[in-house]
Amino acid sequence: MRIGIEASTAGLAVFRLLRDLNLDVHLGSPRKLKAITDSDVKTDKKDSADLAHLLQMNYFPDCYVPPPNIERIRQLVRHRMRLGQSLTAIKNQVHALVVKNLFQSQMDGHSDWFGKNALAELVKLPFNEDDRNVLRSLLEQVKLLVKEEERMERDLAKLGETIDEVRLLMTIPGIDFYSALAFIGEIGDVHRYPSKGHLCSDAGVVPQSDNSGEHISKHRRVKRGNKILKYFLCNAVHGMISSRRETAVTKFYKKKAKQIGEGKAKVAAARKLAAIIWRMLTDNTPYVEEDPELTSRKVVRMERTAKSGTNAIADDELISLASDLGAKEVLLKRMAPGDDSQ
Repeated sequence: MRIGIEASTAGLAVFRLLRDLNLDVHLGSPRKLKAITDSDVKTDKKDSADLAHLLQMNYFPDCYVPPPNIERIRQLVRHRMRLGQSLTAIKNQVHALVVKNLFQSQMDGHSDWFGKNALAELVKLPFNEDDRNVLRSLLEQVKLLVKEEERMERDLAKLGETIDEVRLLMTIPGIDFYSALAFIGEIGDVHRYPSKGHLCSDAGVVPQSDNSGEHISKHRRVKRGNKILKYFLCNAVHGMISSRRETAVTKFYKKKAKQIGEGKAKVAAARKLAAIIWRMLTDNTPYVEEDPELTSRKVVRMERTAKSGTNAIADDELISLASDLGAKEVLLKRMAPGDDSQ
């Protein structure tokens, strides 16, 4: 008997339980399933029938399910990304608060409003009492996120120390242990990609193909792909450019930037970097243009970060946290979006 499940948080958990029971279970890609079975009528009964028919016809779009070690990397990296996104959102609120009061001219001398000197100036701005309360709340949230980021960085550094591929990818300028872990987590087993082109396609850094008959599309839309993988590829390219080190990737970027603009050139360079990463992981070889001194500094930083403290969480700590939050149950309900209990 074969079993088909649509990928979701709960679906993945059920898939693993059934797989551990040695059942023939398949996990389907939601996007591909939607493209195949899209209709105006959607019920659980109809969806189940559609999955069964696809299995019978051997047309079920199985998606990649990473093993536990890769899933752990993904979980940590994605949580670290969410911390960064939350921090960006709060910083934007602080900027909006300053602009609303027309105080931005008083911050002109600071490129980063969250640097040491800039923060000292920020809190001295003549906000009214309400805005000062909002600013305090936002800065307290930043303080909490920074604390969580430090914990996550230690976790990621400790994990990076144990994975040979992390040190391998760190030979590329612009890639540290966090980015290296992100690539390993999103790529998984590199051998599941028959060629570098398959990895580039999965990362969404290749042009969309939209041809019909003798007509060949001339637009350069980038096809849909793994957004996280694409983000880290583009971020690594940005790091390589910022480092001002001449590499094949940066030379390619500069050439393309003159032809198609910086934005598209960065994506094109990301495609080249993805091909390089595929080759490095496939052949287990370091970056050919490695700067040994730079790599050594990155490794030392990873090892120092991993030893900077412990992240072990005692049961009593979680129990105390739950108790503190439980005492604020009514307030938490009022804060929830869409809550009608007020």
